[in-house]
Amino acid sequence: MEWENNFSKRILNRGFNYYLDGYVEDISITKNKIKAVVYGTHHYRVEIDLDGDEIKDMSCFTRSAISAITSGCVNSLVSSYTK
Repeated sequence: MEWENNFSKRILNRGFNYYLDGYVEDISITKNKIKAVVYGTHHYRVEIDLDGDEIKDMSCFTRSAISAITSGCVNSLVSSYTK
């Protein structure tokens, strides 16, 4: 996958470190979707829709239901899927 090209190296490293440090939990991986909760400054519910090896859509929601695409939290989840 070439999803890494969508993020800066700093964001990729931060996301992978979140994963290594145990901040990515409740991971659910199916053929077409990846879900998890990322614990950072806030708790984020991350969802990534896949089409084969490509990312079709991605979203990140805070517990207060304010939605935002946050590359760091999405990267955390993708890192856990691909490493």
